[in-house]
Amino acid sequence: MTHPLLDPAKNIYMPTPKSSHDEGEAWIVADYFMLVQRHPEPIYRSVGGEFTPPIEIDHRTALSAFYRLDRNPHGPSARPIAVYSVERFVMPGESTSQPSAGGHADESNAKKQDYMLCMYYADKHANYGICRGDGSKQSDRDQLIQRFLLDFGLSDRPKLIGCIADIEGHPETGVPASTFKLPAQRKGCLPVFLVLLVGLLAATLIRS
Repeated sequence: MTHPLLDPAKNIYMPTPKSSHDEGEAWIVADYFMLVQRHPEPIYRSVGGEFTPPIEIDHRTALSAFYRLDRNPHGPSARPIAVYSVERFVMPGESTSQPSAGGHADESNAKKQDYMLCMYYADKHANYGICRGDGSKQSDRDQLIQRFLLDFGLSDRPKLIGCIADIEGHPETGVPASTFKLPAQRKGCLPVFLVLLVGLLAATLIRS
């Protein structure tokens, strides 16, 4: 089965692929590689601008799944085929679990709300119900990976290859080495194809 590529302009609430407040993790399984991201920014917040969403989404942990570039039936592309997220709606006046400038997440309110395990696929947003566990990155990651393996019918065991930045130049991802230099304070975290997302979303907002 050939899986469609996600269009960021049609999924502005999903986590921004490669956005993470830590260095993240990169995994390989079958024809795919996966990025595990902690507290990623949603697309609408990453691109900035004047857009104000009618609702806020708080992503605690996400998993972005891509075809390995040398096995992508659509040709080389930086667009994911699915993004899984442990997320919740943010009520007016409520804080999110997004880390502050000092890097610490305020989950005093977030802990009172149920986080849901969700998936963005093609033009759909699926909700699998309440995410169980202790809320740690490891607990969230294990559930997200298992959900991806189940949905895609995979029995292979995923292999950790490093942090998000390590996908570049890695022979098992097909992602070419980049000359893009990450600032020291956000090493391994910035979305290197954010410029593409800005263009896509800006074009959509202008037409609307």
